[in-house]
Amino acid sequence: MYPTLLTLSPLTGDTTTTPTGLYIALGAAAVLLIALGVFAVLRRRRDK
Repeated sequence: MYPTLLTLSPLTGDTTTTPTGLYIALGAAAVLLIALGVFAVLRRRRDK
């Protein structure tokens, strides 16, 4: 259980699990969702 906690922890800087890739994917998904939300709001204002 201890080594799994080490591999999952981003503070250890373990390069075998590459946790940064997961954070980059989550960040990209969040940016896409925010962009879609802003686009939808602008589109609604334009229709009115």
